Amino acid sequence: MKMNMKLTCKKLLMIVTAALGGIGLGGVGLPIVHAADEQDVSKIKWSANAGLGYDGNAYRTHSGRYIDHSLARFPALNANIVPVIQSGFFVPFDLRGKYLSDKGIGASLSTNVNADGRFYLEPGLTNANEHKLMGGIGINNLLARKGGREEVIYAGVIVGRVKNFFYDRDTGKAWMVGRAADKDISMRESYKVLGLEGQYANEMGYIRYGAQGSLEERTHDDPVVSDNFSNTYIRFGGHAEAKVIADSSLKLTYQHSFRDFKERNPRDLNGRRRNANGILQWNDNSYRASLRNNLGSDITVYLDYNLSTRVDNFQGYDNFTEHKFGIRLDYAPGDVWRTRVALAMADVNYDHALAFNTICNVTCPSEIGQPRLTESRIDANIKTEYELNKKQSVWVAVDYSSVDTNDLRYDYSCNQFMVGGKWTF
Repeated sequence: MKMNMKLTCKKLLMIVTAALGGIGLGGVGLPIVHAADEQDVSKIKWSANAGLGYDGNAYRTHSGRYIDHSLARFPALNANIVPVIQSGFFVPFDLRGKYLSDKGIGASLSTNVNADGRFYLEPGLTNANEHKLMGGIGINNLLARKGGREEVIYAGVIVGRVKNFFYDRDTGKAWMVGRAADKDISMRESYKVLGLEGQYANEMGYIRYGAQGSLEERTHDDPVVSDNFSNTYIRFGGHAEAKVIADSSLKLTYQHSFRDFKERNPRDLNGRRRNANGILQWNDNSYRASLRNNLGSDITVYLDYNLSTRVDNFQGYDNFTEHKFGIRLDYAPGDVWRTRVALAMADVNYDHALAFNTICNVTCPSEIGQPRLTESRIDANIKTEYELNKKQSVWVAVDYSSVDTNDLRYDYSCNQFMVGGKWTF
């Protein structure tokens, strides 16, 4: 599928506004209004979640020496890599604010601002800092209510800024390119967001269902000396959840996304990007099933499966199929303690991608034949929270993640330990 996205978000906003008329505009991530919320007359709500953590591998660095075969075409550079794992303390944070003008049948103005990320405390780890600021403004339209069931629709405007530093995982320093590795492109993964978002939710009998979508212009910081990552991003999908037996429910979710880059070239089957290859486009699909089981009044267990696929528009170098299995446990004995445990394992099958994105090794062209890229991941976390009162709680969490791949630039394992608190008003 090849699309040529020429409309700007400003023009699309005018079109959507005219089409929706009385429905109005809605914001990014705006929560659907439920009947249970009507007793809360607060117009402004906010929450702050922050803590102190220790990261055992801040730059997600490989644990041993390796040969970087991607440097085969640059004999002046040393391909024998000796990575240095760097650890240290950081501050994770998540801030959220929401304003809702009214509740009831009809339209309600709503705005929100969300900020999250982490900042490292050691000077040598600041390149691992990352943060995201997103906001939205719009009108939720409550179309119908019967008992505790509601039909709600909204559409809205998205604005935001995502800041990620593009660094060398082996050293934590800014990513450099060029034959002499003297050109800085560390800003190219940071971007601004401007777009539109819509959502519909309803309930019918024992079934909850809905649909959602968004259109975003993601304007990346321009590295000048390398391809710009700016793109038009479109996503749409739906979900449905229903009881299967008395204490269990099944939720099915589908999402399609399309990404049309402005300048970035696709790779050919040899792993090289050339202007002659055209402009890169990705089509992604995600299919998710989650089975929720209530084991008594204290324990809820979730069994998850997710199938993800990607197709690029050129020779299929970026094509992959990912199978992901997970289990989550939510244990809440009494009113003040709550523990969540999650484990997920994923296996990614690439159709054409090569380890180190090249057919050569460091002695190329006398030896040719890099293997097909392989990748598997494990993510595990546990978090225990104690509620001090209705507005304050403290928590402790442990996270583990690992990536096992034959492209050793991205092979790593990492542990994080965190303590913190949450305030809600």
